[in-house]
Amino acid sequence: MQPYVANISKLASLTRRFLLWFLGLTLGPFVRVEGGERLIRYRDEAAIYVLNHNNSYEVLPMYVFLARHRGLSRMVHFMVDWMFTRAPLVGGLIRLSEPIPVFTKPAKWNMWESWRRAHRHLKPLGSCLKLLAQGRSVGIFPEGTRNPSIDTLKVPRRGLGPLVLRSSALVIPIGLEFPARHRLGRMPSLGRLVIRVGKPVDVSPERDAYAKILQRQDSETRRQRQFEEEQAVTHKVMLHLAPLCSKTYPHSQFASEESDSPGEIMKRPLIETLPVTTDEQRQQAIEVIRAVYKDEKSWIETTENEVTLPGETSRGAGLAGPAEGEGGGTVVWLLTTYNGDPAGVLRVSYDPPMEIPAHMGVELEESIDVEALKKSGRFAELGRFMILPKYRRKIRVAMSLMKGCMKDMVERGYSHALTVVFQDDPHSPLNFHTRVLGFQRIGTHRFGELNTDSLRIILMLDLYSAYANLKHRNNKVFGEICRGLERQLEALAQTFRLV
Repeated sequence: MQPYVANISKLASLTRRFLLWFLGLTLGPFVRVEGGERLIRYRDEAAIYVLNHNNSYEVLPMYVFLARHRGLSRMVHFMVDWMFTRAPLVGGLIRLSEPIPVFTKPAKWNMWESWRRAHRHLKPLGSCLKLLAQGRSVGIFPEGTRNPSIDTLKVPRRGLGPLVLRSSALVIPIGLEFPARHRLGRMPSLGRLVIRVGKPVDVSPERDAYAKILQRQDSETRRQRQFEEEQAVTHKVMLHLAPLCSKTYPHSQFASEESDSPGEIMKRPLIETLPVTTDEQRQQAIEVIRAVYKDEKSWIETTENEVTLPGETSRGAGLAGPAEGEGGGTVVWLLTTYNGDPAGVLRVSYDPPMEIPAHMGVELEESIDVEALKKSGRFAELGRFMILPKYRRKIRVAMSLMKGCMKDMVERGYSHALTVVFQDDPHSPLNFHTRVLGFQRIGTHRFGELNTDSLRIILMLDLYSAYANLKHRNNKVFGEICRGLERQLEALAQTFRLV
């Protein structure tokens, strides 16, 4: 299968030369290129150019100055949404750049849908690899869409990793930055642009490891290892890209200890969830609890005995939530930080008592059999799920807490989670838990350890069922919460005869 590349006639080639000359002359005063000598040095070698994407305008000067430094005979083929290539007037100009269309999205204009279906067998990854094998160069925006954030890169899509690992081409990051964004407090639509060309990223260790993985006989293990290696090389490239565009990368924790400048620049992860094991972490967790449960909601009177460290005595937990004075199993507190500042807290109580305290007024759904529940797996109770107000709109903070919780549970061999949410709480995670994660409502109760008259809704989560559901949908939630835990979840399911 030949890659899809537009056929450029002699007239079109002359038109392209004129447009590049004219645009270079027009845009020159507004564009500064740093590291342009690298474009000249490596222009005769096949390369994968990796760029961030702020807005629509930057693509034009970026392409013009990339062509000017590399030479018109060494065009870079960028992956683009196929609909842009069919747009009136603009589509004709885009086709002059010989792009690689991506045919994933259905047509917005019905008359083009049959054309898309006739070409959707042309996979962009295959087209890129064949162009690279021919000694040509390709460009990719791994964020996949425009990113108006002035300080943070988006989580990249999956195409970058396979493209890098299945080729032998150079990998060159290019950062695009609008210096005015901090002064304006937003990403400008137009303005002065800085184009920074970085050094080629050394991905030879990952390519060597990937080649060995492809030789493995166990297909299931091979697929998992392939994905892990693709993720690792993606994070490595993005870490090199981040300082070039003066943004932070939210997955900087994936940097290897041997990495050079990116590891030094990105001192700590943007969002990180860890068990509370030190007095400093305990004070950060108490700070969150005081702000949310005490000051904002008035659900507790004191935070004195709220957070325990490993080995300290903790209150147990029951089917309807933590019960005063009852002994339970291990209790783990998880703390999520945002750029080092405390952002959220979650308590995980393992092996909670499954008896129902009479004084709590518990009413279970008719289909729930407590004795059958006890035999269905190992249980943990999730409580004190809270996020500071300024981070509640940042969904990745909540997902980081849930990922940390799931990881801890799976590594300990627990298969089910119980939690309680409040019906009248305006910040209740009920919809997130039930619609996104797959929690099942199993009952209610009126009384508990917190000072609120709100009806408490008891929810239960079967970890493997949630994993299978999220994997089937293959959305961002799956990527944030489940990826990297697949083998443990499959083993857990086998243990409790869930599959």
